[in-house]
Amino acid sequence: MFLLSSVAAQNPAVLSYTLFMGNVKTYHPMIKLAGAVGKIGEESVNAARGNYDPNIKGSYSNKYFDGKDYYSVFESEIKQAIFTNQSIKAGFEYGAGNYLNPADYTPGNGLAYLGIEASLLQGLLIDKRRADVLKAKQYRSINENEKRHIGNTVLYESACIYSDWLLKHAAYKINRYFSSLAQVRLEGIKALSLAGERPSIDTTETSMLLQQRVLDFQSAIIEFQKQSALIAINNWVNDESGSFDPGLIPLDSLEILMDLASKKFLEDNNNDGKNNPLVLQYRSKVDLLDVERRFRAEMIKPVLNVNYNLLSLPVNSGEFPSLSPNNYKWGAQVSFPLFLRNSRAELSIAKLRMNSTQFEFELKQTEIQNKLRFTAASVNVLALQLQTADRQVDYSKRMLEAEKLKFDNGESSIFLINARENKWLEAELKRIEIMNKYNKAVFEYLYLKGSMDYF
Repeated sequence: MFLLSSVAAQNPAVLSYTLFMGNVKTYHPMIKLAGAVGKIGEESVNAARGNYDPNIKGSYSNKYFDGKDYYSVFESEIKQAIFTNQSIKAGFEYGAGNYLNPADYTPGNGLAYLGIEASLLQGLLIDKRRADVLKAKQYRSINENEKRHIGNTVLYESACIYSDWLLKHAAYKINRYFSSLAQVRLEGIKALSLAGERPSIDTTETSMLLQQRVLDFQSAIIEFQKQSALIAINNWVNDESGSFDPGLIPLDSLEILMDLASKKFLEDNNNDGKNNPLVLQYRSKVDLLDVERRFRAEMIKPVLNVNYNLLSLPVNSGEFPSLSPNNYKWGAQVSFPLFLRNSRAELSIAKLRMNSTQFEFELKQTEIQNKLRFTAASVNVLALQLQTADRQVDYSKRMLEAEKLKFDNGESSIFLINARENKWLEAELKRIEIMNKYNKAVFEYLYLKGSMDYF
């Protein structure tokens, strides 16, 4: 019966709420998974920004046939895209040979140029590269909030596990105390029975109560050990889950955890739920689909791309080439589909997806807000219930003391004393159950707020 007590006495290991939650936050595998999710979002932005990296290219072609050098053509260019769908470029061309295409002719030292490419209609307000960067930023926000949601959920579940552990430990101590009371009462009744002051049936009645108390205590030991095993599974230290230790006991109590929970509830008593990571995820999804809608609307415009290059003046050997506005090369490209069926359909799909996600966002936000209001109301009601439970415990103890006094005066029976004590035990167990519900209700409130990471 006192197995757990003896083990704890030999190995008085303790675990506090702060240490347990700190271990979960630092070492739990799901927290590390959340970190990886956040890094994926960051890398997606880097990948999209890579489309704006400078691009350098070059080509060389030569034809030599039947002892004749027909032509040699060399081209090189470096191009830098800017965020408004224009590109600045600079390059060098060289062409020589007896049969060179006249369009490829250059002075003897080659021809340098500086130019610009621009989209004046389709792509002026937003183009694929800009859309990819803007969408990647929203993906990063989605992943960051997914990271927060995973961490928020793990911390919430862990806090509830610890509060349940405190409940099982409190129930274990209460049942141990009442078992010892039953043992002391049995010894007293036996002594009175041997002295002829109490009937022997009282001994049987008291023995039955003791057996019930022992069974309850043994059940409490099992429940506490079961919860201790669950604590060990979630108590990760140095990347390893803790092993089950039957002697491990909580450093805190339900009262201490309730004080902490009450403080956080009063500090954060705002029922908007706007910082819930799930709500923020939906908001980022709406923003992402809005970028897609803007891009698809842009694709309906005609294509008008122009390019203009300033060419360098012929220079002698050793001279630095200079550009002249009188030497230039330019061009334009125009295209426009006649029916726009593809572009209009894709724009309609983008609008429908954005509107659907907007509805989901509003629904999720309303759901979180209503849950927050309900949970806050539950916390307040549980606080009132705890006050009632405290009074019930006090009244039950008074009734037991009064019944004992009547028993000493010969006006009561052991049956009534046991009944009064049962009521006291029920009141004590009900009280700690309400405290645990209060703690878990506050944790749920903080979880819905997205602020479980408060320590």
